[in-house]
Parts: sequence; structure tokens; C-alpha cells
Amino acid sequence: MNAKTRGLRLRAALTVIATATVLGAAAAPALPAEGHDPLVYAWGANKGGQLGNSTTTDRYAPAAIPSLPKRDVYEIASGGGVTGGTGFAVALRNDGSVWTWGQNDTGQLGTGPGTNNSALGKVPGLNGVHDVAAGGQHALALRVNTGKADGVYAWGLNDKGQVGDGSNDNRFVPKLVQSMHGGKQVAAGCNHSMLLTENNTVKTWGLNDKGQLGLGDKTNHNTPVDVPELTNVVKIAAGCNFSLAVKADGTVWAWGENTHGQLGVNKTGTDLDVSTKPVQVQGLPASQTAPADQNGGTGTGTGTAQGTGPGLLDIAAGWDHAYALYSDNKVYSWGSNGNGQLADGTKTDRTSAHEATQLPAVTSISAGYNYGLAVRTADGGGTSRDIIGWGLNRYGQLGSGDTTEHNLNSNDQFVTVFSQEAETAEPFTRVTAGNSESSYAY
Repeated sequence: MNAKTRGLRLRAALTVIATATVLGAAAAPALPAEGHDPLVYAWGANKGGQLGNSTTTDRYAPAAIPSLPKRDVYEIASGGGVTGGTGFAVALRNDGSVWTWGQNDTGQLGTGPGTNNSALGKVPGLNGVHDVAAGGQHALALRVNTGKADGVYAWGLNDKGQVGDGSNDNRFVPKLVQSMHGGKQVAAGCNHSMLLTENNTVKTWGLNDKGQLGLGDKTNHNTPVDVPELTNVVKIAAGCNFSLAVKADGTVWAWGENTHGQLGVNKTGTDLDVSTKPVQVQGLPASQTAPADQNGGTGTGTGTAQGTGPGLLDIAAGWDHAYALYSDNKVYSWGSNGNGQLADGTKTDRTSAHEATQLPAVTSISAGYNYGLAVRTADGGGTSRDIIGWGLNRYGQLGSGDTTEHNLNSNDQFVTVFSQEAETAEPFTRVTAGNSESSYAY
């Protein structure tokens, strides 16, 4: 995908936001009128400098990242979560370059050994990048259509083989770990990595103590391995110690840790604490379609729940909970719910997917450490588009101006981070919620 195509895809995403109001809290600082501010905004935890504003001070309300225009950004991945409040971020620009900032104790910035960096730095030697992902302390980049250098690159912590280069040595600059002429997506958990291949199969590597590699065992692997019998996949996502895949028929499959029901199979704890092989998530609508893969295709499906319901648009995995977004703009959620992150009005874990009844219609969603962010669509004939947040808020990651949890019970509402009319010029269209409890809008 070239830079022009990336830009068109970004601007074609459904519109959203930008002046700041908060439900049930003091108003956050207002953005410039009519959404003309061109920069990416960030808020929440900042111990490692992961907000990119040249400080290490937590932000309870959104603030701009200098020198990062949102019109130039294709994707932002948020890494960290191993130590509370520390983290790093990876930004893929529309020109195919990769930029990082934040914690760098294990080389997760990819810019060489050194100290943390609270300002943006360009990752050397990477161009033509198609997708990026950020794990606990490692990162991935997928290069395509650049010639002999195509493939998956990785850097950072490698004690469990999560870089995938056949060693367990940390890598401070990008290392080619899987050569290929195609490839569609990468995803990263706390200490494991995933690749969606051009053939719609999945490769995994890294830590496997919870079966998060999906190989039928609990053996770590420091090189990529094919997940057996998993075909026709069009989308992947990684939680901390679990993995998700969407097939072309709209069915969702999960494997790995299940202590909070994050596999969505109606079992948890002693009944099924882990699954080392993919199992089908229960409780989701019988979807007629699956999300387009990174190249725009869907392939042909072979799952068991294909139907005439709404199409599945996207999936998102947090630390130990997950979301599925459908074409009717409804969200289904499952897994851990101790802070109300499932948006169902309770704080009870869900072992199968249930509708997130406390959310309005949304067009984009992201899952972080016990919280969620979404882009709200116009409803009831209205014209406004909002960015909203809910769940854990101990570092201000909901952007509410404080650290009050919003668990969406009968006396609570989600936080409106940004609010703006639909016709706003250059609105924010996407959000990233991180396991480091840092948030981004772009």
C-alpha cells in the first residue's frame, strides 16, 4: 500500500470529534475551534515518556504530540504495561516510515541502545512498512512491496523469543525475522508475536506458557511457527497472554489464557484455564461478512456461524478482555470486567460474548488495560461525533481530567473525551487504548 492509498483510507474513515467536554467531570482543555488542530493527541500514563510530549508527567486530559500531524499517521500502536504507567508507542506514517517514543530499557524503540525518549525518533532502516504492532517490551513492523527486504522486522525484549530471530538476545534495532513477499498484518501480546500471512494463515512465536501461540503445547518458540488447522483468516489481534483471529465467514477464534473468560467459550478457571488450540468464541451474532484484510480482501470462509446478521467490522484485544464491532455499530465484549471495561453495566467477568449495552453506536473501538475507547457515530438523527472512554482511569487514560473510574453502572456514564460536529474539517477518526494505560487520538 503506497502513501497515497494510506492517506485516502484514513480520510475515508468515518468522521468524529474535537473540542473537549466531559460527562460528570470538569471539562478538559478545549481544542481549537472547528477541528483545525492538525496534531495527534495523547493522554494518560507517561512514566516512560510514551505520550511523546517531551515530559514524563501523566496527563489527565488530552494534549498534542508536537511534530506528529494526524493527517500523516496511518496507525499508532501502544506498548508496555509490564510495569505500571511505563510504556512506549510506535507510529506508522503514511510514507511507510516508523517513529517511536517512550520507554527504551530493552531496545523497544528500535533506535539503538540508550535511555528513554519522551520525544519522537525515527526508526532507522525501515521504509515501505505496511503495519506495526507493539507488545509488552518489543515491537513488530511488516514491510511489503519493497523488494528483497520484504518481511517481518522485530526489536526489543527477546527473553522469550518474541523477536523471533532464533535467539533470546534483546535487539536494539530492527531485525528481519521472517522473509516474505507478502503479508497482511502483525500483532503483539505481552511476550508473544503474531503474523497474518498472504495465504490467510497465521504464524506465532515467543512466550507460550498459556498456550498463546496456538500450537497445541506450552513450548516457547523463538522463530515463527504455523498455527495448525487455522485457515481463511482475515484479521488477528493479541491480548496480553491470549490471541484472536477472525475467519472470512465472520467467526472469531481464540486461544491462550482464559482465567477471566477472555477466550469467550463459556468456560473459565478450573473448567478451562487455558486453551493451547484455537476455540470458537461463543455468543457473537451470526455474521454474514468478516472484516476486510489489510489488502482489502476477505477470502472464503469455512466457520460454523455464518449467517445473515450484521457484518463483523473489527476486533480489539486488551490485557484480558476483548471487543467485536459490527456493521450495525454495536459492540460485543467478553473477558475481564473488574472495572466495567465490558460496558455492560456490571463488573462481572463474561465467559462468552455479550452486547455492550451501555455504549452508543460506534464506528471504531480499541481495548487497553481494563478500559476501552471508541469513536461514536451520529445517532438519533444527530450530527455530533465523539471519542468516548470507559473503565479503569487510574492514570487519566479516559481523558476526563481526573482519575475517576467509569464502570457504566446505573449511576455512571462513559466519558466524552472529544465532541464535535460531523462536518468538522480533518476530524480525529481513530483511537488507540494501550496496556500501558496511555491513549491516543488521530
